[in-house]
Amino acid sequence: MEGFNLIRNLPDKLDKKEQKELLLKKDEESREKLIMHNLRLIVNLSKRYQPLKFDNEDLFSIGVLGLITAVDTFDVNKNVEFSTYASSCILNSFYRFFTYSKRSQSLNVLVSKEEYSLTTS
Repeated sequence: MEGFNLIRNLPDKLDKKEQKELLLKKDEESREKLIMHNLRLIVNLSKRYQPLKFDNEDLFSIGVLGLITAVDTFDVNKNVEFSTYASSCILNSFYRFFTYSKRSQSLNVLVSKEEYSLTTS
């Protein structure tokens, strides 16, 4: 996924009418179609975090989890656009990933320091 060139190969965005119909169906085929046609949203949101030096493929994968959450939990009866709701779910998945990554790095530093002190003793 070099430099997010993947976006050229992604399906186009659905029109609002078709998207709403798929959201109302709640079947597996509709779910997959909604996910596939909203992958561009993940790529666009991921671009914000390129300066943080996270792997593009990791961000995309994490974003897909957020998009799946959005498709599974979206309520058509609320007065919210799906893309707005999905963006929020995707960003939340990114934030959880960043928090976990930071904790993981801190833990690695602690373990490395502990191993160093054990080997120098």
